[in-house]
Amino acid sequence: MNRLELKFEISDINEKNLISNLKLTKEFNDRNITSIYYDTDLFKYYNDSEEGLTPRKKVRLRFYNENENKKNLEIKFTLANYRKKITFNNVSEPKIGEYLKKINIDDNIKPKLIINYNRKYFKNRQGRFNIDYNI
Repeated sequence: MNRLELKFEISDINEKNLISNLKLTKEFNDRNITSIYYDTDLFKYYNDSEEGLTPRKKVRLRFYNENENKKNLEIKFTLANYRKKITFNNVSEPKIGEYLKKINIDDNIKPKLIINYNRKYFKNRQGRFNIDYNI
């Protein structure tokens, strides 16, 4: 799936006004998200992202609402004009390397960062809108 994502810092904006002005409607129930990010020992993925290099990739294990038994492996590729995401569902951590080999990623990566936050899901005629909080 090709994706176009735009991200904005909205901490100083009234959320109710934003929802009203953009005519947003609830798409899904709110949920808690935990992501475990993987990288090389020299943090190649992170450094590529900070430098804005393309192509680049991001590898993470993600689970929702503290359901650690249903982790999804997500690999995001950022190319010059779009992003692509591949997801493998219900992955056990020891098997990550096998999934990465299936898509020709052979970097030696390890878990480097865990992040947790809550997300609200909305949509309108222009697309989907997520509001993340408690990061």
